[in-house]
Amino acid sequence: MARSYLAGKNNLGHRNVILDSIIGESIWMGGYVGTTNVLLNGKNVKYKGGDKLVDTGQQNFGAVIGDGCKIGAGVIILPGRYIPPNSTIPAGTIVSN
Repeated sequence: MARSYLAGKNNLGHRNVILDSIIGESIWMGGYVGTTNVLLNGKNVKYKGGDKLVDTGQQNFGAVIGDGCKIGAGVIILPGRYIPPNSTIPAGTIVSN
């Protein structure tokens, strides 16, 4: 975990890399899950909530994961992504939208 906020009551698997992210309450996360926090082009990360993209003003910004989510093993979440509350992400998924 690097510069991340976890709301609590979370069940996190082994070998996760959670970078610059906000993690809601009561999350279940399998092993080897990662939130990435940097764009390859070095520009500021844009936060995607719904259909809007908003410049965060930060070059390092991970994901925002809502309460009650279940995230399978090996999931990779790209920078600036929002996972709505109570979502289920299957193992091995790359969250890029």
